[in-house]
Amino acid sequence: MRVHDSFAHLGLGLALFAGLSVACGGDGGGGNIEANNGATSNSTTGGTTGGGTTGGGALLAPTVDPLPMLTDKANLEVTGGRPDTSQATEIVVSIDGADAVVVAPSGADAAWSGSVALAEGPNSLTFWSRSGALESPKTEPFVVTLDTTPPDPPKLDTTPECVPEGDDAITLEGSVDPGDDLQIADADNVDVDVQEDGTFTATVGLEPGENSFDLTAVDAAGNVSDPLTVTLRRGAADLTLNDITSPTDQPQQELSGTRGAGTGVFISDDGETWEELVAVGDETEWSATIPLEEGTNTIYLRAEDADGNTSCATIGPVTIEGEASPVCTPVVDGGQFGSPTNATEIQVVGSKCAGVGVWVRFEGEEPGDLEADAEKVQPNGEDGFSFSMTLEEGAHTFYIHTRDEAGRFSAPAGPFFVEVDLTAPEPPAYACVESTSEGQVVLEGTKEAFSNLCLRRSGEDSCTQVRPLDAGTDFSLTFALQMGENLACLSSRDAAGNLSAEACCTIERVEEQVVEVAFITPLDGSAIGDGDLDVTVMATDDAGISGVEICIEGDCGAATDDGEDLYSRTVSLPGGLENGDLVTLSATATSNNDDTGDATVGVLYLIGGLPLSETIAGASSERAEVAVDGAGNVHVVWSDECSQFPECPVMTDNNLPYDVFHRVWVRGEGWSAITNLSLNQGDGDSRDPDVAIDSLGNLHVVWSDNGDLLNSDSDADIVHTSYDAITGAWTATELVSVGSEDEDTNPTLATGPNLSVVAVWQRLNVQNDSGVYLSRLNRDGTWTAEVHISVEPAGGNSRNAAVVMDAMGDAHVLWQHRAPGGDWDIYHRELTPAPANDLLGDPLLISDDPVDAVSLLPSVAIDVDGLLHVVWQDTGAILSSGTDTDVFYRTLDPGGDGLGPIRLVTDDPMDGFSEEPTLILGPGGAPIIAWLDTGDIGDSGADPDLYMRTFGDTPGPIVLLTDDETTGEWPSLAIDPETGSLHVVWEDEVTPGGAREINYLNVEIE
Repeated sequence: MRVHDSFAHLGLGLALFAGLSVACGGDGGGGNIEANNGATSNSTTGGTTGGGTTGGGALLAPTVDPLPMLTDKANLEVTGGRPDTSQATEIVVSIDGADAVVVAPSGADAAWSGSVALAEGPNSLTFWSRSGALESPKTEPFVVTLDTTPPDPPKLDTTPECVPEGDDAITLEGSVDPGDDLQIADADNVDVDVQEDGTFTATVGLEPGENSFDLTAVDAAGNVSDPLTVTLRRGAADLTLNDITSPTDQPQQELSGTRGAGTGVFISDDGETWEELVAVGDETEWSATIPLEEGTNTIYLRAEDADGNTSCATIGPVTIEGEASPVCTPVVDGGQFGSPTNATEIQVVGSKCAGVGVWVRFEGEEPGDLEADAEKVQPNGEDGFSFSMTLEEGAHTFYIHTRDEAGRFSAPAGPFFVEVDLTAPEPPAYACVESTSEGQVVLEGTKEAFSNLCLRRSGEDSCTQVRPLDAGTDFSLTFALQMGENLACLSSRDAAGNLSAEACCTIERVEEQVVEVAFITPLDGSAIGDGDLDVTVMATDDAGISGVEICIEGDCGAATDDGEDLYSRTVSLPGGLENGDLVTLSATATSNNDDTGDATVGVLYLIGGLPLSETIAGASSERAEVAVDGAGNVHVVWSDECSQFPECPVMTDNNLPYDVFHRVWVRGEGWSAITNLSLNQGDGDSRDPDVAIDSLGNLHVVWSDNGDLLNSDSDADIVHTSYDAITGAWTATELVSVGSEDEDTNPTLATGPNLSVVAVWQRLNVQNDSGVYLSRLNRDGTWTAEVHISVEPAGGNSRNAAVVMDAMGDAHVLWQHRAPGGDWDIYHRELTPAPANDLLGDPLLISDDPVDAVSLLPSVAIDVDGLLHVVWQDTGAILSSGTDTDVFYRTLDPGGDGLGPIRLVTDDPMDGFSEEPTLILGPGGAPIIAWLDTGDIGDSGADPDLYMRTFGDTPGPIVLLTDDETTGEWPSLAIDPETGSLHVVWEDEVTPGGAREINYLNVEIE
């Protein structure tokens, strides 16, 4: 509690000397004490307790300048004067009976000053002069009260959150403690009036938008309270809404009203998420049409200006009852709605009621205003319909209605969106090198944004994609040359399928007049293992080669001439190599004219795979995924029990939580440090990551997290983060499975044209049924409402989804499904994005086993022609494969020939179990398939190992990837389209039956 009773102490002192005047005769000078009847200070001009003539060295009392009666300063500054400066005197003060020296002696200085330490509450101060044994008379007591307790903050009676547009000031009412004052900081045009009882009014000026300022109370001692922060929003002008029609059987409702100049109209169906309905403008009248659904339609409206300031008042909730039209709404089962497209003839198929016709209405048209040519199907007794329509180039949004013979229209189906693009992109532009002696040239140039790069060589009828469709315009392409003339024709195909004209260049490779050296084996960046290394180079010169020297890490020796310009040497690896080290090889050739040439390569020393995850004893790493960006950098993500990293938390139940990690191999630099992507997200497990790269090179990662991340509770949810290739920073983690209270796990990603990204995952509900769901990434980093892809009857299960996107941005989802009492099968479904509702195709059975067999774990890739390549594991005795688990392959052409024949990948029918298949497409478009196999293939033993094979029209040999006593699982593949290197990651036991590690392998594809 603050002290305010200093007047009671002061009153006694005033009573003692009120009106008293003391005169001192002789040379001693004189002084007087005047009563202080005010409330702000103690004052005196002399003041002693005794007086009279003093001679022979007697001292005079000092004068003391006025002192405050109340202060918040614990060290009080005091000043005054010495009436007699002929002697060196010190000034002494007594504080409540305790003496202290204020000022040391000073000869001729008539003024004195010093500091007095006060105690909390009243302090009685008496001053006198002293010189040796001589002391002057003492002054009357001064009472100074020390108060250092801050007052209570101000209180407001009411605080509005928003002030309507047009009000440039607001008056606040509230109170402080009686006797306190009010101060307002960070505000303009302030007018404050505080009454004796502490109540106040304060008028504060406002600027448009948010206004924030601090109110503080100041007591009589000068103590300042904690601030009361007031935040007010000066809003945009409010809206009005004219009367509406409800109920109505119309498929839309016109809204109108007034608004403030310079504002727009925004609409919401829940009062939280808002969309622009009418753009910002100066017109004060507004109108707009919104679609209606049957039943209750709820809307909210508010105004917003160009700076984002919203109106204080929100209109709503407004309910509009939509009545069913007496004419049944058509159902559109399918159509050529891919966008963009270069097809002008659009086919639409669906179902309707008997006795009605089918009409098309384009955006901006009203049903009652449709022309006769909008009728596509005349009324008939059929319950199905199909028609085609021709669209011009441009964007088209349309709806499908039915119309009865009375002229009444149904509610619409749609909207449907088709963008017709008939304009071919510009051909690539690049500098042509007409002649060179090099074995390759780099073609650098520009192409049209959102197009690919296609290369046609001599003797080829069509081009092959060498760069995928992306938003970039610059390209760099390495073009290998044969001796003589080489034709390079570059073209670009856009997302609609339009192919540009070719830009062709004829490059002649001529004989070089200096020694030319090139490594044949090993290639730059390839992997080598233990044992001696056979090195072969090609060396040529017009004068002939006299000798070639091949070196490994500085250990050099002569190479053997193998004929046809080839030279070889078997070298021994240097001692002390560790797994993952870079080994340098060099070759120097000397011609018969004593000219020389040289070449150098770097190879990676790999022994059974390079451990990437740095797992400690007892902790496991799992489920690695790999992707390669446009610069050839290899990105790996995985989940890990991460106690070996200092930033990883430890769960309170002494179990290690799983976190998601990322590591990248940068071309020319090596492997990066390990980054924790799920850092500090609670004790929950972060597992099952997947990674994909979009057309701008941005990295996207999703995983399943059962921590309370983003207030998602402790159930498992799907989350996403991305790495911006331009800024070099990771984005904040976003929740994908918004609002889910079930267990969402096993996510996977796909990227497509125009920076499109989709995530697919499985959800297990409380009934123990699982389904597959999909969401698309918006440009603002949020995710669309999820779409239920799979169709489960009660008790059905759908799991382990895979997804790819085609050149149109359509998502193709595959998953394994089991109906109640049935076996597992593989299904496909296509989703076409649309402005309103995404269009889902019908589920298609992929694994049509002749018997009840188990078909699991689909993997899918898509080629430049939109053909899907699918693999899965199956226990069915398909193609006489036996009843063990084998891997099967087939194609799917969604827009053409449909399903291709089933082919057996693992042709060891009874020798082992072939499981966990995955595939990608190689540089030539042929699938590369990897899997786990317990068969003794190639004398690998009966333990589980990883294998791969190229699976084109003529399958390549089965290649053993891992051969040790531990168990490797869950391979993931990525390929560098420029070099053709295959990058493989998998999880493997550190020791048999022990913790698991993430391993990496580099494989050269022949």
